[in-house]
Amino acid sequence: MNTSQRLEFECLDNTRDLGGMITADGRRIVSGKLIRSGQLFFASENDISKLKKIVGAVADFRTDKEVSEKPDPELGCTSLHLPILHDLSAGVTKEKKPDENAFEEISASNSLAVKYMRSVYSSFVESEAAIKGYRRFVRLLLENESGAVLWHCTAGKDRAGFASVLTETLLGIAWDDVVQDYLYTNTCLSSEVERLVRHFSKDADEKRLNAMKTLFSADEDFLAAMQKNADRLYGGLDGFIAKALGVTATEREALKAKYLED
Repeated sequence: MNTSQRLEFECLDNTRDLGGMITADGRRIVSGKLIRSGQLFFASENDISKLKKIVGAVADFRTDKEVSEKPDPELGCTSLHLPILHDLSAGVTKEKKPDENAFEEISASNSLAVKYMRSVYSSFVESEAAIKGYRRFVRLLLENESGAVLWHCTAGKDRAGFASVLTETLLGIAWDDVVQDYLYTNTCLSSEVERLVRHFSKDADEKRLNAMKTLFSADEDFLAAMQKNADRLYGGLDGFIAKALGVTATEREALKAKYLED
C-alpha cells in the first residue's frame, strides 16, 4: 500500500510520515522530512520530546479560536499559523463551543452532511483564506532547511488532508495513491470518530448518526468536489497550484530535488 506511515506516539494517532511513498516515475519520498498530523495539544511529554528531535517547522491550519483553546506545545522551532477557515465548519474544526443550531441543521441527514463537506472542500481551491494559507505552506516546504515540516489542523483530516494532497501532487505521487493516502486517515482516526459520534449523538436517530459519521470521516466524494471546482476555476489541480498558489515549474522541480531520493 503506497501510503504515508503512521509514527509511534503515545497520544497522537494520526501523525504520519510521507517518507517511503513512491512517485509515478518510481522515485521515493525521503523519510523524516514531511509529516502530517492532527492537533498536537494532547501530546504527552514523551511525544513532545520526540517531536522536538525531528521537527524543524510547524504549519498550523486551525482557526484562531481553535488555537486559543488548544495551543500547540512549544517545540522550539519555526511555527506558522495559517488559518484556512475563519469560522466554524462543523466536522472540520470541532471547536469547544460550536454553533449548535448550525451543527443540528448540517447533521440532520447524510445528504446535508455530504453537501456541506463538499462545499468545504470546494472552498479549499477558491476562498481567499485557503489560497493564502496554502500558498505560504508551499513556501515553507521550499524554504525549510532543518528537520521535518509538520502540518496539522484538528483531526488532520480535511485542512491538513488537503495540504497532503497538494504536497503529494507536487512531488509526483499518482492520483490513485494520493486518494488512498487521504482515505487512510479513516483507519488512523477510527477510534476518534467513534468517540466524537458518541459525544454528539445524545438522543440522535440513525439518520443523524450517519450524518455525523460523514462529517467526521474522509470521503473520496469530498475530493471530487474539490477537483470539480479546481477544473472550473483553473483547469485542474495543477492549474490551481500554478495559477492560485503561484508555484512555478522550477519550484516544483526544486521540491522534488529536496524531498525525493535520487
